[in-house]
Amino acid sequence: MKVLKAMLVSVSLFALCLTYVPKPAEAAKVKGFDYKAGDILITKSYNSYKLVGHAGIVLPDGKNVLFTSMSYNKKPYVWSISKWLDHYDTTKVVRHNKASVANKAAQNAYDNYWKKGAKYKNSTYKVSTDPTNRKYLYCSEIVWQAYYYGTGVDYQMKMYNHGTGKEIYVRPSVVKPYFYVDTELQKHNGFKTVKKINWK
Repeated sequence: MKVLKAMLVSVSLFALCLTYVPKPAEAAKVKGFDYKAGDILITKSYNSYKLVGHAGIVLPDGKNVLFTSMSYNKKPYVWSISKWLDHYDTTKVVRHNKASVANKAAQNAYDNYWKKGAKYKNSTYKVSTDPTNRKYLYCSEIVWQAYYYGTGVDYQMKMYNHGTGKEIYVRPSVVKPYFYVDTELQKHNGFKTVKKINWK
């Protein structure tokens, strides 16, 4: 009888292991603030070719941020959030209004640009005029793509339509980092600023 019980327990534990799928961490406290998967980090402490500011997206573990730049490898790169904040002491944290959407974007970023064998892990840095192009990447574009390909969120900008005399929202040809901190664009696209660090 004891042997039978032991076998049943073993089988139950084995079945549990098969059905368990680890979930990504939704938040990690760094320097007193809870960062979440899919958060967008924007800094004005950095300027790159053709762009003012810098952007990255927090990965599913809630502790690391993915970005690309002219300075580091010219390919997708990962730092801890703590290192980012030490390096870029002026930062805003932008968050999607739905955690489920943000989590999907973070997972898409990890799967496509960082994990071993990721299809676009070796895409090189270049500012192009088509944000859907994954052959070349730049910082704010990699964020845009994570949300676009991971969740269908097409982060748009506002422009003046000379034909109608009205302002309309369209997909930008170049995704600028500061688009993510523009409050009007945030409202239209479903985001908000949740933390300001030394930003005046």
